[in-house]
Amino acid sequence: MWYEERNRPHEAQIARWCIARTLRSLGRLHEAFTMQADLRIEIENSANEPDGYVYEELGECAILLNKSQKEIADYFKKAYTLLSCDINFTATESERLSRIKKISETE
Repeated sequence: MWYEERNRPHEAQIARWCIARTLRSLGRLHEAFTMQADLRIEIENSANEPDGYVYEELGECAILLNKSQKEIADYFKKAYTLLSCDINFTATESERLSRIKKISETE
């Protein structure tokens, strides 16, 4: 990948997130979920801050893959915790944040 070749790991992670998000839109749910799960592990094992968008996508994929309510809620709880601290996100995505919170509370 272009970013990896140029030693830009953060941008490479964003690019992989975008690919996985597109896969979800195409209905390729298992691939999307696996890519997001790999990103979550990579981010958690690096010095990078956790990424609420990755957890949100894991939750969205989990819903479509009929995962347990607990697993779905856990992903959305983490997404809410992280995204609710993002000033830009809270200013522009209030409905989305409300949905994330609502799903995070259903177990």
